[in-house]
Amino acid sequence: MIRKVITLLIAGFVALGAAACDTQGTSSGGSGGSGGSDKASASGQSDAASGQSGIQGKVKGSKTVATVNGEDIKGIDYNGMLQQLQTQAQQQSQQQGQQAAPMKGAALKQVKKQAIKALVSNQLILQDADKRGIEPSKDKVQKQIDATKKQYKTKKKLDAALKSSNMTMKQFRSRTTDQVQVQAYEKKVIGPIHVSDAQVKKYYQQYAAQAKAQQAQQAQQGQQAQSSQVPPLKKVKPQIKQQLQQQKQQQELSKIVKKLKAKANVKVFV
Repeated sequence: MIRKVITLLIAGFVALGAAACDTQGTSSGGSGGSGGSDKASASGQSDAASGQSGIQGKVKGSKTVATVNGEDIKGIDYNGMLQQLQTQAQQQSQQQGQQAAPMKGAALKQVKKQAIKALVSNQLILQDADKRGIEPSKDKVQKQIDATKKQYKTKKKLDAALKSSNMTMKQFRSRTTDQVQVQAYEKKVIGPIHVSDAQVKKYYQQYAAQAKAQQAQQAQQGQQAQSSQVPPLKKVKPQIKQQLQQQKQQQELSKIVKKLKAKANVKVFV
């Protein structure tokens, strides 16, 4: 199946969504955080969440890893982003038939750079949203919180997920509020993203050709090729369209962040 786009620029939030994945065997993505400014908490998890004790390059949770126009980004957020990026890298290695190994050297250096870039970008967007008077809808915040709660059958499981993420419900609400604010910002500043049928078809053809080439390569190497067939375009068209919309949205956000960063006072300490 065609994979969902994993946003690294504006990472949303992992928080309870990721915890639910671990306990229920599903998949999710995003970020969280605590400590320092609430706006700095839009990405990352606690050191206790998702096995962060095994993260390469992590720092003390209370450490200020960067400041954006005077607002701190804490180590707890940084560690959460590192965990997310390293997990993605390991999953990609496994999908390619390679053995996932602890990250080090140039690869680790690059991931650290990506983590800081994502967190700083997130902070710049939230600050610009405040300046523009773009406020998160309280109804949408509550709706999203309720949707996350539904992933747990009992309050006990929800409390356990919060505890494993070293997070209070107040902090979770703050992170969700930030995420909804980013969504409102994207809607107002970027607006609707148009994807044509021709673009969808081109992407599908590229994906199908890539899948076929990968199976042929696996056969040449004596590996057992995956038997899954490429689904018909009609079936995956909505997924492809959504993915292309997300990609275009990220391109527009990248342009905005570049302009904001040029005028911002950003200091990095890791």
